Parts: sequence; C-alpha cells; structure tokens
Amino acid sequence: VAYGTWGDVRPSIALGNALAEAGYGVRLIVTEDFADWVDETAVETHLLPVDKRDVMEDVSSRTHPLRVLL
Repeated sequence: VAYGTWGDVRPSIALGNALAEAGYGVRLIVTEDFADWVDETAVETHLLPVDKRDVMEDVSSRTHPLRVLL
C-alpha cells in the first residue's frame, strides 16, 4: 500500500518496478491519482478506494497512519 504525496509514493513505485523486472510478482495499491504512474511500470496496480485528501487530513488525528485504512 502506497499513499501520500508523490515523494511518499515514488520510492514504492521504483522498488516495486525493480522487483517486478527481477521476476517477482508485485502488486501496488495506490490512490487513483497515482495509478497512471504505476501503469507505466511492470507493477500490477490496484486502486485504494478512498479519497487521498480524506486520508491525508485524517492521518494526523490517528495514532498510526495505516489505521486510516481500517
């Protein structure tokens, strides 16, 4: 799961692409605004069914950022 700003998501895309090109099966779950970037790589894309703005606003109010996804 990769969410946040471009600077947060880009390393996950790069790592996922390198692993996919090395022969590993990689799926990256991203918000819709990053799907086109992932589609240009060897990584399989799945969309996270949330609005990124809502996630980013809610992250600061949670103990752990991944709790937003629950």
